[in-house]
Amino acid sequence: MPMVRCVCGFEILVVPDLKAMDNAIRNHVAEHKKKSDGSGKILGISSLAQLLTEKVLLAASEINV
Repeated sequence: MPMVRCVCGFEILVVPDLKAMDNAIRNHVAEHKKKSDGSGKILGISSLAQLLTEKVLLAASEINV
């Protein structure tokens, strides 16, 4: 299974379960939010979620089924 890497270096395993992937991204973004001032502005929380989602979709599109 492929992995996607966050800007912080954390790797998320890409699995064929949309709900699980959404939870993994949300949980990781929440960790970034805890490290920011709570507003999400320091680390660009909304753009981080979008970036991770794009990476997951790209990785999933490259998987040969």
